[in-house]
Amino acid sequence: MSGTILKETLGRLPDPLSRFVFPSEIAAASIVAAVLSASGRRALPARRFIGWDAFKSELFQGDPDRKPSTKAVRSIFARLLAADNAKTPFLRSVVPPEAAAASARWAASIASALPALRSVPDGPGVLLEDWREIRGRYATFLESAGLYEASWLGRTAGATGFHWVLFYPDLTEDWDDYKDAVREIDGITIIGTDSLDGSTVPAARFGTIVEEARAVLLRIRGEIASGTDPAGIAISIASPEASLPILEREAAVAGIPLDTREGSPLSESAGGRLVEDIIGLARSRMSFESLRRLLFDRSRPWKDGETGKALIQLGIRNHIVAPLPDGPDVWESSIGSNTDLRRLYRGLMTSASKIADATGFRTLKSAFEAFKMAFIDGTRWSPRQDDEIARCVAILDELDAAATEAGVDPNAIPGAADAYLEALAATRYLPVSEAAGIPVYRFPVAAGARPALHFVMNLAEGDAAAASRPLSYMRADERDKAGAVDRDLSAGLIRLLATSGDRVFLSYAEDGPDGVRPPHPAIDPRDPVSIGLPYDRERWLPNHETRTKAHGLPKSGNGAGDEAFPVQIASAKVALRTVFGPDGAVWSTGTPGDPASMGSGKAGEVRQTLLREGVPALSVTALEGNDTSRSRSGL
Repeated sequence: MSGTILKETLGRLPDPLSRFVFPSEIAAASIVAAVLSASGRRALPARRFIGWDAFKSELFQGDPDRKPSTKAVRSIFARLLAADNAKTPFLRSVVPPEAAAASARWAASIASALPALRSVPDGPGVLLEDWREIRGRYATFLESAGLYEASWLGRTAGATGFHWVLFYPDLTEDWDDYKDAVREIDGITIIGTDSLDGSTVPAARFGTIVEEARAVLLRIRGEIASGTDPAGIAISIASPEASLPILEREAAVAGIPLDTREGSPLSESAGGRLVEDIIGLARSRMSFESLRRLLFDRSRPWKDGETGKALIQLGIRNHIVAPLPDGPDVWESSIGSNTDLRRLYRGLMTSASKIADATGFRTLKSAFEAFKMAFIDGTRWSPRQDDEIARCVAILDELDAAATEAGVDPNAIPGAADAYLEALAATRYLPVSEAAGIPVYRFPVAAGARPALHFVMNLAEGDAAAASRPLSYMRADERDKAGAVDRDLSAGLIRLLATSGDRVFLSYAEDGPDGVRPPHPAIDPRDPVSIGLPYDRERWLPNHETRTKAHGLPKSGNGAGDEAFPVQIASAKVALRTVFGPDGAVWSTGTPGDPASMGSGKAGEVRQTLLREGVPALSVTALEGNDTSRSRSGL
């Protein structure tokens, strides 16, 4: 079935009314390129190839008389509802009555559940009563604000005038919500997972994820060396949170640039961390740890970094942990007559308090901008940091605009700082690629795509997981009572990924980042050689298997490792030559009283070993700099 999507698309391409829907926009864009190449056409209307989300937006439109609700609106409503519950408790299960005063702690979970409350089942139970109460209040709020919740609307679509072809929509998480309405659309063809081969798919089995990553990278190097266009290569990886750092480390060693298409929360960006650390400083009452965290993040270009360092040194010398609840400020008492330290300390304390205690989004924005003006040298932000800061400020503007649209005073939002932190954590940020590289996607977003060469990694049970979970906002016991049943999507996605490309290599490692784990039931682990993904250790960097017994030096001549990694091999030789001499002399045994010297003669010999046709094999241009936009540094 490897050519189902391409074959079906090419067959219907002459019909201008045929439009094609794929599980993701990534798959849609990839198929456009594949169809252009296979059909010989120079151009095609991009709107004929769309992802599942775009299809829903086009066919299931909202109320024309009202505006759709957003994450920002839901966050504001949840904050207001939590404030009401803190004053006069009406929730009995979602927020326990004894914790009503701290209702704001549940605001984020309430906000995330709002889109799904259309499906709250009937029946007894305190929890169900709470969710029905929240749904009723939210419906009233939307009505008064002239808004609607898109996921609450009926699933009906009128005549479209097109011949729709949907590829594997049953592998999307919300297919159950739309399937009945979609099937009623005139002129629609649905190609589902029942068209895929239901048997297990072969996958290379490796001992460790390091071996798996190296085998993939060596195969990529070989493919590029033999003429494969790097633009046609893609990698999909399951559980990138744990496995991606290993792949990135090994790719850096192999000299293969990666373009990780994995967004991270804005809360982890330079701007998001700055906001979090400022608020944390105020909430900790100027504790030493929070002050050190704020001042010693190397991504921040302070106007007066030296005074900040002096303040931390003062805290170390005087063993300051945090000011006492009652009594004199220990920082103020320790600073003494140093006006620079006192000015910085008081400025940070005042500015952080204004941000943490802001009564609305506008005052929060003004306080944050004032902090940056007072303490940060904006001219020294990197372009990426500038973009991250701008995105963070845009989220604040979005919250302000959402409050205005909902008819809420933007300067009367309870817990505005916490709402801002939650919005940053809920917003994923994917920076624009600064350089070309092999794209790396999270499993399973590239399912249905058509690269020339596709590697699907880390297919272990639990890591390659995807499921449709109705009533996911409820507790497990309440979901069971309501009859909610999860629908596993992972097996179908793996089978689709196995056909997603001209050539596809699936792999799995027994020992992963979190220890030994079984393979996913949808794969058939086999010897890597039989899959075409062998790991030849001798082609990797020199190790104990490819070195001579004498002094651990690489084998003479141009070995496979030297050919695969010439710059890295030269680096290793440099390191080894500083320990062992060509004649067996050991230069690492020197002491301060009796130093060992290489000598001019030996130094000349070392230089000669690093020359290739008269040119040094190691260049300073091979050295990589550190990106400090995301770095933290402690004292």
